[in-house]
Amino acid sequence: MSNDTSQKTGFRFPHTYALIFFIIILAALASYLIPSGEFKRIEKDGRTEIVQGSYSQTDAGPVGIFDLFKAVPEGMIQSADIIFYIFLIGGAFGIIHQTGMINAGVNLLVQRLKTRGTLLIPVIMTVFSLGGATIGLSEETIIFVPVGIAVARALGYDALTGMAMISLGAAAGFTGGMLNPFTVGIAQSIAEVPLFSAFGYRLFVYFLILGFAIFYVMRYAKNVKAHPEKGLLHGTPAGMNEEIAAGQQIVPFHWRHGLVLLIVVLGFSINIFGVFRWGWFLSELSAGFLIIGFAAGLAGGLTINETFESFVDGMKQVVYGALIVGFARAIVVVLEDGQIIDTIINSLASAIGSLPKRNRRPRHVRRPSDHQYVYSFRKRAGGHNNAFDGSAGGFIGI
Repeated sequence: MSNDTSQKTGFRFPHTYALIFFIIILAALASYLIPSGEFKRIEKDGRTEIVQGSYSQTDAGPVGIFDLFKAVPEGMIQSADIIFYIFLIGGAFGIIHQTGMINAGVNLLVQRLKTRGTLLIPVIMTVFSLGGATIGLSEETIIFVPVGIAVARALGYDALTGMAMISLGAAAGFTGGMLNPFTVGIAQSIAEVPLFSAFGYRLFVYFLILGFAIFYVMRYAKNVKAHPEKGLLHGTPAGMNEEIAAGQQIVPFHWRHGLVLLIVVLGFSINIFGVFRWGWFLSELSAGFLIIGFAAGLAGGLTINETFESFVDGMKQVVYGALIVGFARAIVVVLEDGQIIDTIINSLASAIGSLPKRNRRPRHVRRPSDHQYVYSFRKRAGGHNNAFDGSAGGFIGI
């Protein structure tokens, strides 16, 4: 239907890179219209902060055509640590996947729980959610959907239940993303905030979404089992039956898979401990993932050539997401070269500051001092100087 519509209208949604490049062009054009200016900046606790009230206009010229294209490689260079962090993690997970541990582990779990219908759904969803929250498991879950469908139908549910307990579980963990290096890790690195900070908040969101997803899937599965005609797929070809699902290759779980799983769990635990106790950042985490990947390849019985071939294949899978970081950074490079980013920030901060304030506190409540406000914010942020300092830059987190 969508293909017919696109053919009739002749419209195709632009490629992601095309959209970003279009924004780069808009940023360059904006340098001809917006006055240049800048704040004074200082380095504090490893973060770049702007000095409150230090904005002044400058005489920087607009961004030319050559500088516009030059911003792309400059963005790649400035984001090199993040880009190679993504590549190395992708390579490490490529090795882990090649050992067959993930497939074998999921199959073992499903086989052990397939006779316990009420327990199967929450356990499977929780396991996949942990994958989404820690290693960014998302579209990779597609390969497990046939197994989930086969088990769900054997228990009297429909195919949609089997798909949902796999995909929604991973989606719930991906949304929470407490330790997801591909989303939270990259974003916090760009924002120069402590890595995996606000862990408690994300953990709360994770439990909230996962709990609701489990409740919803179990409620739907119960209704479908009691009244099959109420299923959303009732009367339609499901597209996947038990015979097709049974034809999927089942990888047995053996001792090498158990050893790989132990290495992954131990390696992740050390990386998490390093972040929160030793102040590890991208370089240390990348090294940790490399050790996990190579150790998993050795324990999984891969040869040297197979290990590095899997490593390269894993990096190939993340090329799209890795390079897009540098392209997106080029937008900031253009705004900085034209010295208009601070003008935009100053204008937004002034507009927000001019909004009317409504004070509904009773008169007998004493107004806290500015110092108390800042102290309270820092305590809630886990003691880190996440720097809401009353300035425009502090307000937006620059």
